Amino acid sequence: MAPAFDTLKFTDRLIASGVSQDQARAQVEALQEALQSADVTTKHDLREFQHHMDLKFAEMDAKFTEVDARFAEVDARFAEVDVKFSKMDAKIDAKVDHLKVSIESVKTDILKWVTSLLLAQAAVIAALVKLLS
Repeated sequence: MAPAFDTLKFTDRLIASGVSQDQARAQVEALQEALQSADVTTKHDLREFQHHMDLKFAEMDAKFTEVDARFAEVDARFAEVDVKFSKMDAKIDAKVDHLKVSIESVKTDILKWVTSLLLAQAAVIAALVKLLS
């Protein structure tokens, strides 16, 4: 859109400054053609662009709000998973502690049996030595 241009006022000014009427008309026509073919941004163009950009920024704000909500959902899910992992850790720790106690108990039982067997074997060997000698 070409900028508003008062051709009559411009023609009158040229004539008043001593330019002939034909030359003034030719200059006005040339200037008018130049302005119409020029790619000039007007205030109206800028307002339209500003409005368009405002709409785009509003769309982006809405999308960011949506993304923030999704991240909040993901954070909540991770919090739930963390709680579940904490419970599982506690269960595993309890089972490990129980296994340690069981292993210690089995160790003690094995030591008792081995000691008893060694004493019994020593007694058998002593009896055999006495019997054979």
